[in-house]
Amino acid sequence: MVGGCGEADIEPRDGTWNFHGSDAIDDTCMFDQLSVDNPGTFALTNNGDGTFTVDDSQNVFDCTLDGADFSCPSRLFGEQDVGTQFGLDAIVHYNVTVTGSFSTANAMSGRQQIEIECVGADCNGLAALAMVTLPCGWAQDFSASHT
Repeated sequence: MVGGCGEADIEPRDGTWNFHGSDAIDDTCMFDQLSVDNPGTFALTNNGDGTFTVDDSQNVFDCTLDGADFSCPSRLFGEQDVGTQFGLDAIVHYNVTVTGSFSTANAMSGRQQIEIECVGADCNGLAALAMVTLPCGWAQDFSASHT
């Protein structure tokens, strides 16, 4: 059977996967230091219906398979009330979208796109203090393999 973009369907293996870490690229926030994911492990469950579930012990989210390609819709990864320390109504949301592909049932690579947005009446003031234009974000290329 052939999936999206002419690539054969690949069914990822259930179990523990090693995340090999990530490198930050395409930074539109222009931060001095970016948060990137360190190497670690996560659990992958192939749901057998064209989706799989990832559990990295902090987040559980679903992804959709299309042949060898996968996508994981935007999800709220975290939020921070950074405005309070400045007397501002400004909460920062970190949203993450993931896309990638499986080269085999035991190996994947992809990109996480992180977007920072602000919610609240004083977001412009927060952006001015941080000297950043919101929303902004960066990407992280990654690879992982089944253990």
